[in-house]
Amino acid sequence: MNKKSFKIIIILLLVLAIVAIGIIIILMQSNIDEVVEQQGINLEASYELEKVDRANFYITIKNIVSRYYYYSRNANQEALQAVTAKESQNIQELANTDNFIVKDIYYADLLENGIGYIEAAYTDANNTSNTLYLKIYLDFQNQTFQIEQVNQTDYETALEQGIQEMDRENNTIEKNQYNQFQEALNVVEEDILSLYYEKYVYISINNPQESFDMLDEEYRLEKFNNDIQTYVDYLNLNIEDMRADSVTSYTEQEEEGYTKYEVQTANGKTFIIKEFDFMQYSILLDNYTVQSEEIVEEYNELSSDSKVARNIRNIFTMLDNQDYEQVYSHLDNTFKQNNFPTIEQFEEYARNTFFETNYLGEMRAIQQGNIYVITVPYKERASAAAEERQKIFFMQLLDGTDFVMSFEVE
Repeated sequence: MNKKSFKIIIILLLVLAIVAIGIIIILMQSNIDEVVEQQGINLEASYELEKVDRANFYITIKNIVSRYYYYSRNANQEALQAVTAKESQNIQELANTDNFIVKDIYYADLLENGIGYIEAAYTDANNTSNTLYLKIYLDFQNQTFQIEQVNQTDYETALEQGIQEMDRENNTIEKNQYNQFQEALNVVEEDILSLYYEKYVYISINNPQESFDMLDEEYRLEKFNNDIQTYVDYLNLNIEDMRADSVTSYTEQEEEGYTKYEVQTANGKTFIIKEFDFMQYSILLDNYTVQSEEIVEEYNELSSDSKVARNIRNIFTMLDNQDYEQVYSHLDNTFKQNNFPTIEQFEEYARNTFFETNYLGEMRAIQQGNIYVITVPYKERASAAAEERQKIFFMQLLDGTDFVMSFEVE
């Protein structure tokens, strides 16, 4: 065989190989198309949006969105143009609004960048709650962001279908004066508890039924008898104080299935948060209505003098919380009938006798038979110059953690 014939054979074999490969590819594509058609698979790449469950990343996005709201509320057009995606068409005017809060964040990680959808809320000039839906673009290489407002349909469609391939393109965001961000790396428990508290208070103001459902189930039954109107009445008395309050400190205890936080506020209030996972929690508005086994065991190990002192502190906490029914339930029946036959009479007396927030001085207790006589000094403020009053209580310890009491009535 000469060289020319050998070359022809090699060329023919290569042609046959290419044809064979082409046939195989066509057959494979045909099979793929058949599977896609049978199973309804969408071959356009999509990236699922997942609810953000990392505290530091949640707060990073929350801080960015809060800046956008601040720019909008103050009509800073230069800043808005710098941070708003050019294709943004749906614009809600946010001037003269208040009480902005982020409710939910969903996010798709696209490696060097990402896209998120946010449900937020705010109160307008008519004191009406409004929902705001946002789409956020993050460029991690440049540490920059863009935001656009979207409508509810677009938000819900994105949550259902994810981020489409076309939405991944050209997500590089150039830096400017207003669109840079830093990740929140040093998030502490107090930041998270503040987040929970602020969200609960906002929802309480605008949707009491929703915030009622956020309460611990046992607490809801014990405190409000599962009655929404009783809860609304409670909110009407307390919501302004709650709105002006903030988290200052906490204690933490691991329980089976959740973490229990006993939280102190700037106004001296105490409430409990049960955290099952990040942004999954329930609330108890005080630390005395529902008593855990640990609290009961601890109480039972106290001396009688210490039990009396704890009960007095709880009574004043109830007074600070305007929880007059709870205090009324501990009054001796004869004392009630002689002095305050109705809860309304007791409430009027309590409002005129005690301060809105009471700071207790050093209590003095003496025992007379099975009755403790307790002298309790209390002030309106912690300051030495604050007005001080004094009240003498009479208390009888009963079974378990129960007790009855009366007091001197001027």
